[in-house]
Parts: sequence; structure tokens; C-alpha cells
Amino acid sequence: MTSHPQPLAHSVGGYAENITALRQALNDALRGKPEVVEFVLTCLLARGHMLLEDRPGLGKTTLAKALAHAVGGKFARIQCTPDLLPGDITGFNMFNQKTREFEFVAGPVFADVLLVDEINRTTPRTQSALLEVMAEGQVTVDNVRRPLDQHFLVIATQNPLELHGTYPLPEAQLDRFAVKLRIGYPDREHELDLLERAVGVSGDHQPPAPVLTPGTLAELQSLVAAVAVERQVRDYLVRLAEATRVHPQVTLGVSPRGLLIWQRMAQAWAWLQGRQFVTPGDVQAVAAPVLEVRLAVTGGDPKLVITEILAAVELPVYPAADELQDGRLAGGNWFGRLPGALRRTVPLLLTCSLVIVAGCGRSAKHNTTASVGQADDDDDDHEHHVPAHRPRDFPHAVERIRELHRAIQRALATSDREAAAAQLSELMDDVRWLPEIAGDSDMPEAEWNEVNRISRELANLVEPERNGDQRGAPSPGNRSSARIEQLIDRLSQL
Repeated sequence: MTSHPQPLAHSVGGYAENITALRQALNDALRGKPEVVEFVLTCLLARGHMLLEDRPGLGKTTLAKALAHAVGGKFARIQCTPDLLPGDITGFNMFNQKTREFEFVAGPVFADVLLVDEINRTTPRTQSALLEVMAEGQVTVDNVRRPLDQHFLVIATQNPLELHGTYPLPEAQLDRFAVKLRIGYPDREHELDLLERAVGVSGDHQPPAPVLTPGTLAELQSLVAAVAVERQVRDYLVRLAEATRVHPQVTLGVSPRGLLIWQRMAQAWAWLQGRQFVTPGDVQAVAAPVLEVRLAVTGGDPKLVITEILAAVELPVYPAADELQDGRLAGGNWFGRLPGALRRTVPLLLTCSLVIVAGCGRSAKHNTTASVGQADDDDDDHEHHVPAHRPRDFPHAVERIRELHRAIQRALATSDREAAAAQLSELMDDVRWLPEIAGDSDMPEAEWNEVNRISRELANLVEPERNGDQRGAPSPGNRSSARIEQLIDRLSQL
């Protein structure tokens, strides 16, 4: 199950309250759909447009209006019909008989949030009018270019059930959207709550107060654009894109434009989780909505094809401690630009320094570290040090555990028991070293105790499979796998 990002104050600076308020405003408008809200937030921060494909009456318009009011912008709506003309969208020049001059009458695209309802019910001629708007943020009428607001966002909807009298969107226009989302029906509890809240409420109500200003939104989007994407992750993205182009069931793979959108979405997802760098897990987290809107799949379920592609492409090797500088890979700063000989020497010096500092500054809690899993068999007087090939940074270590768990799920889904067994062994070893890594990060004692407790529970969940008990396999969808994801989410919040 995809984890939902939660903003961390230390990483998002003074914007934690803004993001929390924005998330709350959208969840109040669209109840019981936190996963949809997270992708909407991610798309907003990534400067992308979204396509909502679902049945009528599920809250698509409500969500768009709530987003427009929350960001303090202007909302406009277009109800698409077969007789809708391009000028009805972009605007037109009208002759003013008083001034004897033509005056431009702006269309609904001159808004901050534009809802294009049932976009597949209008003609291709009118649909094409949105291409320039979505791709370049401008409108050209009578050879005059008119720029739109820099925060311009399109939320388009289409009904997948009623196809009579519709015009399917061309691939060129689909590629302009960042994601395709489905809202779905709310669960019973939230539908009951919806009915309860509607009792005694009149149809007229004031829109909620804005929680962001256009200036604040621009700052947030700039921060997201600055999130580091290192070479290993960029290479992973390219290999995934190449896999979409050669898959036997995919007739149209990811374009370079789609690849750029995918990277921006991963940056926004990472930032919402409180990190200033993108991991392969972020790329996977946003893969389904990003790929579903732009892959042309024949003879199969697009979701299954996307799962196959993610499982087929090998994850990049996670960076070791001596390759990290302030949470970034060495290739992204001065260290990465050193000559090869120096790059091989400096990590050795850094590693030696880390060992010396760790030995001199070890606190009492380090000396009383309760071992996890196989550590019970080691000698109590032996001094443990985290192996050099594993991250020493606690957030990186947690992300590595999450990625290993997902890799195990993919391997089990494809019946690759050998790969699953190897990854389980790595996962168990990483869990065993987690309290040591947490201790080295000068974590408060209460939080370190929580890490130690969670590590023990993780070890108990993973150890049966490592010993050959297939009943304990963390396979996709069972309770063990879900509990592991919950524990990893808890670790990421510490």
C-alpha cells in the first residue's frame, strides 16, 4: 500500500502549517479519500494538470472548487458539449460600437483553477484549443499572445462509462496531463457522515477562507523544484521509461515530456514526506497515476502492466554512507566533481573519522542497545559498527527498508522466490542495524526506544520467512505486509 506523505517541520521550514491547512481543507471537501488528496497536493506542487476519470457525482467539482479557494485563486468551469467552440474557452475579440474598436473578452481559461467537465464530450477542434493553454500557459487569439497566471491548473474530468457521442482525447493532449486519478465511492462510514452533515444545511454557504496566497504557492513550487534528484535515481527513471517503450502490451510508452513530469511528481512527493532528495521509492509511489494517463496498453489491465514494469526494472544500488553529503549523493556536489583518485581516498578518510567519532562519543544508550534478530547470538562485549555499504543516516536507512519490502512484494507477486529470499535477508540485516544507526544520529532517548521497539516487531514479522516458513511471507495484501508498512511509516515520522 502506498504510504501517504506527511510534512515534517524541519524539512519544509515555515510552510508546515500551510501544507497541513491545505491538506485539511481538501480532506474536508472530499471526505474519506486521503490518497486522492495527496496526489492532488503533489500535482499542485509539481505544476501539473490532472485528469479525473470517474462516475458522475463523486466530488470532482467539489474538489476543484475547494482547491481553488484554498490556494486563494479564481475558479472557472467549462461544461463541455459537442457545440462548444474554441473561442468559448480561450476568449474572443468583440467589436465595441461605442469606442469603434475591438475588445478582447477573456475566456474561462483566464483563471487559477479551471475545471473542464466531461472533456471527452467536446469536439477535437475545441479540445485542441487546450493544448497551447496547458503546455505553454498562454492563449493566442488573432495572432496576439496573452499569458495566463503562472499557477494555472487544469482539472479535467471524463466519464468512463458513457462513451456514446464522445471524442477520445488524443495522445498529444493526454501527455499534457501529469496524472490520471480515480476518486471512487466513499466507504459506508463517510457516506453516513456526509448525510448527517447535510441535515439542516441550506444550499447557500460561504466558501472557506484561503489557506495559501499565490505568492506562498510560488515559493512552495520553487522549493519542490529544488529537491535533489541524483544520478542513480535519474538513471532509474530513464530505465523505467525505456521499459515502457519495449513492453509487448504497450503501444505507446513514456515520452521525454512524460519523463520530466514523472521526475517533478517524484520531487513533490519526496518534499511532502519531509525530504530534500528523491529516492526510488518516490518514483514508484507516483508511477501509477503518472503512467496510466500516458501509456497506450492493449490486451491487458494498465495497472497490471505498470506493476510488471516496476517489477522488471532493477532498483538502483542504495548509496552508502561515504557517498552522502548533507543528505545528497556525492555526485551532486563538490565531492562528485573530484578526480577519481581523490574520490577513492576521501571516503576512506571520512569513514575512519566516523568510526573514531562514534567510538569516542558513544552515549550510555548505545552501550545498552538491545539487539534485534540475529544480534542475540553475538558476543555482548563486541563493539558493533554499521557496515560501510549501508546508510548511516536514519531517514535513508528507513527508506532502504521500505524499498526492500516493496521489492520483496514484487518478487513474490511474480513467484520469484529466490529473489525474495535474498531481499528478505538484506531486509532482516537492515532492521538489525537500525537501532545502532538511530543511536549514532543523536536521537532523543524516547524516540530511540521507540525505534528499538519497532525494530524488534519488524524482526518478528520478517524472521519466519527468512527461516523458510512461507506462512509468514510478507506477500502483497496480507496482514503481515500491511503491518510492516505501518511500522515503516511510523519510523519515517521519528
